[in-house]
Amino acid sequence: MNVPLPAEAGLADVTAYLEGLLRHSDAVISVRSADEGRLLLVNDAFAALLQRPVEALVGRLVEDVLPAASAAGVRAHDALVLQTGEARTSHETFLDDRGRPQSWVTQRFPLMDVSGRTYAVASIATDVTELERTRSSLAETEQRYRALVEHSPFAIVVHVQGRFRFANAAALRLLGAATEEDLLGRAVLDVIPESDRSEAASMIANILAGRSEIAGRREAVRLDGGRIIVEITASAVPWEGQTAVQMEVRDVTEETRSRELLARAHQESVEAAARLRLLHTVATAAHDALTIEEAAAEALRATCEHFGFAAALLRPCATGDDRPVPAAPVRHVAAGPASDVLPLALDQAPTVVLTGFDASGANGRVTDSDGAGVFDVDPTSDDAFEAALGHAGVRTTHVVPVTLRDRVTSVCEFFDTGEAAAATDHRGTLRIVAHELSRVLERQRALEERAAHEARFRTMFLSSPVAMALSDSLGHFVSVNPAFSAMLGLPEEEIIGRSSDVFTHPDDVAGNARISATLDHTTGQVYRVEKRYLHSSGRVVWGLLSVTRVTFPDGRNYTLAQVEDITDRRQAEADLHRQAQHDALTGLANRGSLGRSLSALVDSTDELAVLFVDLDSFKLVNDTHGHSTGDAVLQEVARRLPLAVRPGDLVARFGGDEFVVVCCGVSTHAEAMELAAGVEHALATPIPFSGGELDVTASIGIALSSPPGGARFLDAEELVRRADAAMYLAKRRGKDRADVYDESLHATNQSRTRTAAALRRGLAGEGLQVHFQPIVDLTLGEVVCAEALVKMVDRDGGLIRTAELVDVAEETGLITALGSWVLRQACTEVAQLRRETGWAMAVTVNLSARQAALPGLAAEVLGVLEETGLEPDGLSLELTESALLEFNDATLTQLNTLRDHGVGIGIDDFGTGYSSLTYLRRFPVSFVKVDQAFVRGLPGSERDAVIVRSVNTLARDLGLACVVEGVETAEQLRAVRELGALFAQGYLFSRPVPLPALRDLLIRGVQVPAHP
Repeated sequence: MNVPLPAEAGLADVTAYLEGLLRHSDAVISVRSADEGRLLLVNDAFAALLQRPVEALVGRLVEDVLPAASAAGVRAHDALVLQTGEARTSHETFLDDRGRPQSWVTQRFPLMDVSGRTYAVASIATDVTELERTRSSLAETEQRYRALVEHSPFAIVVHVQGRFRFANAAALRLLGAATEEDLLGRAVLDVIPESDRSEAASMIANILAGRSEIAGRREAVRLDGGRIIVEITASAVPWEGQTAVQMEVRDVTEETRSRELLARAHQESVEAAARLRLLHTVATAAHDALTIEEAAAEALRATCEHFGFAAALLRPCATGDDRPVPAAPVRHVAAGPASDVLPLALDQAPTVVLTGFDASGANGRVTDSDGAGVFDVDPTSDDAFEAALGHAGVRTTHVVPVTLRDRVTSVCEFFDTGEAAAATDHRGTLRIVAHELSRVLERQRALEERAAHEARFRTMFLSSPVAMALSDSLGHFVSVNPAFSAMLGLPEEEIIGRSSDVFTHPDDVAGNARISATLDHTTGQVYRVEKRYLHSSGRVVWGLLSVTRVTFPDGRNYTLAQVEDITDRRQAEADLHRQAQHDALTGLANRGSLGRSLSALVDSTDELAVLFVDLDSFKLVNDTHGHSTGDAVLQEVARRLPLAVRPGDLVARFGGDEFVVVCCGVSTHAEAMELAAGVEHALATPIPFSGGELDVTASIGIALSSPPGGARFLDAEELVRRADAAMYLAKRRGKDRADVYDESLHATNQSRTRTAAALRRGLAGEGLQVHFQPIVDLTLGEVVCAEALVKMVDRDGGLIRTAELVDVAEETGLITALGSWVLRQACTEVAQLRRETGWAMAVTVNLSARQAALPGLAAEVLGVLEETGLEPDGLSLELTESALLEFNDATLTQLNTLRDHGVGIGIDDFGTGYSSLTYLRRFPVSFVKVDQAFVRGLPGSERDAVIVRSVNTLARDLGLACVVEGVETAEQLRAVRELGALFAQGYLFSRPVPLPALRDLLIRGVQVPAHP
């Protein structure tokens, strides 16, 4: 391609030469038919791109050789060219055989046949994947192939019936027509001298008659009147349904000029090829270089060699940055006359200071003089540098800016001798060279920023207190930070290269695959999950992972994980959960956990047994030995109970000294009693403590979810309530035993439930009454006092037994409210009786253990006395021995206060409880009452008689009054009198009666049989 054509080369030689240029061009060239889109012509570059021979492409449809999407794009662009008849430039993107995008800039232009019809679309495509190479290749390709089309030396005209109908650009130029309108429509003979018109007309007639003739050289007249010599080849062609004459006209006015033009065209092609080699060299250097200095050295060398410059210099601009780019000027000096002195001159080049200036005064020292931004880099701004250049015999010929992110960072200056400085302007090529250097700067800056970013990331990665790890697609660690190593208790080298499964808790290994699968479907997102690791010591480390998929510059995917050690938090949560589910003192399930578990079991199991275990007299343990001993007892009981039942049975602390055992698969009373026996046996062994040993017993209530002969129910709370009711039955039956909730107890429980409801209504003012049972002075035969007893009238008008009412009040916690009500009501009524009768009538009121233990007992009693107007000597309070067991120093203080104010204190049912003489010494007792249990056997029981006599004697000796309860017959009265009784109470004298009946009784007097 680079061999010059001989001067005598003809048209065919030129055509063949041009076809060779096209065929072997580096640009991708193709010609497609306008009608079907068939490939009429492709060059080697087009065939190489598709990796198919030229012969296999020519004649094929574009859809046969290109992917569907690409073919559609080609069709669309060709359609626009055919529609407008104009050349078009488009930017297209395709995927290469590796799936990587490639950008192309394609020029398309219509091709017309001799008839003027557009028969094809030609395209010249340039790979612009590398932006800088794209720009240079695009500019060169457009310039080169536009010249081939627009500056073709062949002029073609078509005339019909002697008038011009078509002329190509060459023909217009040849004949001096500015536009087609200047020529088309005019007579052909107008451009032929008059002397030759006859011969010309004959030639045209012969051609139309079917006889082709080469007319040879003729003289032609241009429209401006000028004469030229042309060589004409004419032939007949069809044209819009008519026969036309097509002429190919070549201007041969000056053969020498023609040869010069041909030589110039050849030279341009040679220069274009050389320019391509230059740009390829520069692009390769830009691609391979790591720094701007490396790329500039090769680019300046190649540019000087190509254009013959004496020297080239890349020097930085003063941009205000800390680092000039390049750090120091880069120069190249070509071999030549000034090669000895030029290096010294270039070394004096100062840093460039950019200032705006008028391009007209730039003396050619800027490349971009026709652009919007013009920079004054006139070296004359530095006298020393200008003098050095002058001494070397060179001056600046071209200056092009090198930019980085739209900022000029340096300039390329090219120097030559004075004569050479006026040579052809090479700005287009030099712009591309500068742009390639700009691309190096972009890449170098990007690499520097990436390195800085990687350094920052590495520093952050290594110094982060949060554990971080990077793993490959197989889950193997490739990098971990010290925090991660510390979390696992292993050095980095023992972690790198190993799978994360090795350090994951076995139960969480499967989760690693799920994490990876999730990341595969969540591009760019962060996935958070908790998992467990294994520390080198064997302990479990809980981690909260924030994982994401990252892609490195090499295209490989990695998984980046940040791991927050949440072991302490999980432990705290577990502790909180355990505290929420378990009793803090015993470690057993608590009431809430029991409720949830029992509800689930009731829903899923037909046969359940619930054992309600209540320790007997546990308050005495706390009061006697202290709460720490009580806690130790509860802990020991909690330890024994799970051992006493079956594996899988649920043991829970219900509250205080109450425990619940839930057993599955129990359907009979016998099975349930066997389980209860196991509990009793477990508690039979004394519990040691710092002061000795304690015997602990329990009352156990049992309820079955499917009782024999009864209907199954699904209410967990009801099941516990039934077991609780059975436990209270065991308490009433003497404690240290077990009872099963059955139908009779159910009926009793229902009755007690109704009683509780009635009691609540009574306390609200409906149905409660106070009845009084007289206490008789056996010596005087008079009523001196009365015991206040609460009565309840139900809605049916019947009386509820006092004992049942008090038991229900104890169970429901209403005993304190009931006691307060009885105290106030009794004092009110007795005070009224005393005011009405003037009798010094006294009343005794029973106090429950809970009421007596209230810290405000004395204040309440004294307040009631003041409110009702009853004198303190008109009131006595009765307490049972069991109540006295639960008293403490505070209670004793309360009783002493009341005794000091004149309120009597008595012990009820003396002899039925623990009957400790300590009570008589410790408490401010003024009287005792002998329980009716010792009276029932009189006069026949000698043992009962001894007890009654002993209590009376003891009371008399201590200065206490003694009241014998339960005297119902005259024989019993006679017996107690003989045993020393001075006061008695019982049905023999009167049943408990309301206040009006008591008043009547006082008026008429009681009938006391005389002492025999």
